[in-house]
Amino acid sequence: QNQDMELIAKCVEVWKQYDVNYTLRLPLADALQYIDDCAQQIHAAMDAGGGDAPPIMDARWKSKTVAGEVELGQIPIKYALMLRLQVDSEMHVRFGYAALAVIRRCVAR
Repeated sequence: QNQDMELIAKCVEVWKQYDVNYTLRLPLADALQYIDDCAQQIHAAMDAGGGDAPPIMDARWKSKTVAGEVELGQIPIKYALMLRLQVDSEMHVRFGYAALAVIRRCVAR
């Protein structure tokens, strides 16, 4: 249970770097970058702590185009299905969905 709390705490800590106005939502491109960054930090912390870190799933997508938008065709279907992100009409992702995606990415094999 302590590891679960640490995982959530890391999700919140990294989110604050992306959502400085505390709106609890990010544009899709930023949310995908958040998921990558957070999952990598969690994985690195597990390795450094001597824990049994599962292999991290490679995103294999180009994070942003020149305009700062996601090229949806660049996201592999398997990766998108695993994340299960819910995007609103303005192409924003809420914190809860992004944090769940981080957890899914960390445990996916």
